[in-house]
Amino acid sequence: MIEVFATISQDGAPDLFMLDLVLPGINLHETLAEVRQSCPKSLIVTVSMLDDQATIDKVVEFGGDAYIVTSIAAAEMLEALMAVRAGKFVIA
Repeated sequence: MIEVFATISQDGAPDLFMLDLVLPGINLHETLAEVRQSCPKSLIVTVSMLDDQATIDKVVEFGGDAYIVTSIAAAEMLEALMAVRAGKFVIA
């Protein structure tokens, strides 16, 4: 994440972050809190192969704007991302 924040300080915050929860070194609470604090206007989309309510609830609690399970079809993922960009909270 250090590289990401170095790029942000140089180029500015992106409109949207996509975070995969299964990547090594990702702690859901710490990562979402750090991204939300550093980039309060950026959308945070969490993607994961995990499809359980407890994980989804944590993403919501920690400030994520969307939770997308990676097993959905590409067209559905695109629709979910467009809905998030339109200001909707998405669980897909």
